[in-house]
Amino acid sequence: MADVKPSAATTVTPLDLTRFVVGHSADGGTSWLDRVVQASALRAYIGTLQGAGTPEGSVTGTVGQQYLDTTNGLLYQKRSGTGNTGWQVVGYPRVTNQSTAAQVLGTNTTTYITGSDLLVPATGLKLGTRMYWSLAVTKSAAGAQANSIDIRVGTAGTTADTSRGSLSMGAGTTVADQALIEIWAHMRSVGAGTAAVLVGALKAGHNLSTTGFFVVPVVVPAPSVSGGFDSTPAGLKVGLSWTAGTNMVPTMQLVQATMENL
Repeated sequence: MADVKPSAATTVTPLDLTRFVVGHSADGGTSWLDRVVQASALRAYIGTLQGAGTPEGSVTGTVGQQYLDTTNGLLYQKRSGTGNTGWQVVGYPRVTNQSTAAQVLGTNTTTYITGSDLLVPATGLKLGTRMYWSLAVTKSAAGAQANSIDIRVGTAGTTADTSRGSLSMGAGTTVADQALIEIWAHMRSVGAGTAAVLVGALKAGHNLSTTGFFVVPVVVPAPSVSGGFDSTPAGLKVGLSWTAGTNMVPTMQLVQATMENL
């Protein structure tokens, strides 16, 4: 049977696929299972359109049909109408990032943590969008001053981005140590002007009980609540910076970052 490239506007029903399988199950020794696989592939081919850019206002489809924007990976589904409108984004992959090497953080200064920045997709931040960071950090015996982590939002992916939450971990002692730090954040509200609010929280544990990074086994500072800001600019990034005290030279050994519910 010759290959036929169907029109993207064609609608294929389960009955059509059944006819395809049954009607061609004895073609040149091809097995029934092979035809099932081919039929499934045919349905997927016809059901999902793709192209560069949003389909809204430019691609005609039927309700239930899907469209993949090849420029950014956004998946749309046609939810209403008979023309080229009614397309809505139905999903976006989680945004992730991570470190690829150890990073020595400067003493008595603020350093943007490499691998912590999360690029907001074209669909923007949503109410309830969540961010999570996991950090593994070590320190030498030098330095006992307090350290803090800021959640920064902006387009630079550097310390030039505005802090939308500061979480202090308190002072430690002049003993070498290692710590595992987790930071959670989510969008309490979103929008232009001063409509957006970000809430952040931190939990930090370390190897020692009362010396090293902290003088208590586990640090849980009060959650941070940002002032209002604009969450709508294109190219926004959400990331972390570390402010180290005098003589403190932390080394970031591992950074993992995730953004979801987009």
